[in-house]
Amino acid sequence: MGLFSFFKSKSTSSIGVDNAQKSPIDEQESLNVASDNVLTEECKVITSSGATIFKVQSIDDLIFKNRLLIEELQLHLKFFEEDFIRVVNPLIIKLARICSIAPASQALHDHERGGLFKHSLFVAVKSLETLETSHVFDKFQLSPSEHQFLKLSFVVIAFVHDLAKLDTDLRISTLGDKYTFNYKNEIFLDDFIKKHQATALKVRFVPGRHQVHNSKFFTSLKLFFKDSKAFIDVLTQNPKLKPLWYNFLKGDAKSLFLKHLRVADIYACKASINTYNSMYEIGNYLKSLFYTQTIDLSLPGFYKLKGGYFIEHCSEAYKTILEHFDNYFILLDEVKEFKPNTRLSFKHYCLTSEQLKDEDANSNVYHDYNHHYIGLNKSITNREPFFRALTNTNFLIISAYKMSCAYRAILKDGVVTIVYGFVIKLDDECDVNELGFDIKVQPITERPQSNSDIPDMSLYCIVGEYFDADLKKVITYLEKKFINAEKKKGYRITSFKLKSQISKIEFNQSLDDLETAISLIDLDSVVVSDFSLERELDSKDRTKIKQRLKREHQRELKQQMAENDLYQEQLAKSLNEDDMDFY
Repeated sequence: MGLFSFFKSKSTSSIGVDNAQKSPIDEQESLNVASDNVLTEECKVITSSGATIFKVQSIDDLIFKNRLLIEELQLHLKFFEEDFIRVVNPLIIKLARICSIAPASQALHDHERGGLFKHSLFVAVKSLETLETSHVFDKFQLSPSEHQFLKLSFVVIAFVHDLAKLDTDLRISTLGDKYTFNYKNEIFLDDFIKKHQATALKVRFVPGRHQVHNSKFFTSLKLFFKDSKAFIDVLTQNPKLKPLWYNFLKGDAKSLFLKHLRVADIYACKASINTYNSMYEIGNYLKSLFYTQTIDLSLPGFYKLKGGYFIEHCSEAYKTILEHFDNYFILLDEVKEFKPNTRLSFKHYCLTSEQLKDEDANSNVYHDYNHHYIGLNKSITNREPFFRALTNTNFLIISAYKMSCAYRAILKDGVVTIVYGFVIKLDDECDVNELGFDIKVQPITERPQSNSDIPDMSLYCIVGEYFDADLKKVITYLEKKFINAEKKKGYRITSFKLKSQISKIEFNQSLDDLETAISLIDLDSVVVSDFSLERELDSKDRTKIKQRLKREHQRELKQQMAENDLYQEQLAKSLNEDDMDFY
């Protein structure tokens, strides 16, 4: 089937209405009701286990959906249409069959159905745009035909560069988990869908998958051209391109192909978010990280509640949420400033990206949790206030005292822990007033009526909340005992446990008598943190860096203006001299 046949307008399928279920209204109204109850927007379902459910999509629809990117690809390749259809069309169709509905990332760029296919096309387009802007390859003195081979090489690299994610990053199965897609053996996800007559697939992201797919490029290249080895041989064995391919395939960090791919990949990620796929609202974004189990919930400081979590302030749990929060605004700020459709901004971006050092470990490039380069020099980005940004979301629960953080008493296994922190809500069906209250006290002899009546013993229960004044005497005593007086600023007592069998009521009644209250506390359980001080100092460092960069920019601007004035003056003088010569 010709590629451009996909570009023709597609008629939507008619919606049938069962006569037996028709309501007594006219037929047109019945059709309107039926069509109004069909979900037409792209969506995905996240299960309680963290898996994502995507509805299957035909290859025709997938290619039609990305027709503008394909047209852009043809425009930059500058192939005759018959050559494009003969050479590139089969590669696009093969790529679509391999990727099918697979997403490119878990929660950021191209995370929707078919995102991996779209991202691969996008990187191919940006690779060719980079080639038009950069003059890195001019020194090889390529002939017109060799230059076409170079372009085609970039298309092939872009198409294949992320395919190994189907093996290393993604676990794709049928809804009942009976059949799991094996990329190395089956290659084509679309064939897997047809073989098992799947209407939807379950997609899981492998935790700790840091850049593993990059080391599998050669394997993916062999799989992609398994039945057409002669095609890739034409590219890789070309005398002038062979050294470039060789350095790239052996993983040389100085490979020009690799650096070129990195620039195009960064550019495609940002341009995709900017043009096609706006970021989640911050509350929903953070929720998605919990739903997909991107955040490690085993870290200290996560206390599981009914409908959400209680987060200990300054704990490892808080730090990991804060890291993702900062990452969100780093990327969002960059994307807002990024203008993918202007040649000038793209040229500037390519020049900036050439500052990438050969070794990632020593570079200023920052990796987000999806392992894509999202920008240079993380330290100069403005920081959003965490609690202020989340106040109006359905993620952070503000206490009755209008405070984000407060000391709360939480109960599990008969032990009361006093923790300074905040509550986040993940279950939209859970009422805020019920959040954290799920422990059902039952007589031992009473058998539960159903599974829903069995208390979840992994949950903590919030049994009390305190004003700072309520615990002032206790906290002051603990600070004197555990925090050096010289280091008191920025340090905080974030949690402590009561001794076994001591109830919250007993502790509350003892608060007026400091000696008694302290005797009820397990002093070995007291946790002290200075993370607030670390963050404050880091924020000050950011401000200093930003101010310095602003001053440098102003100096550069003044210098450029002075040079421009001098140029204009010299130009005017030369024009006057020319006029005199004329006379």
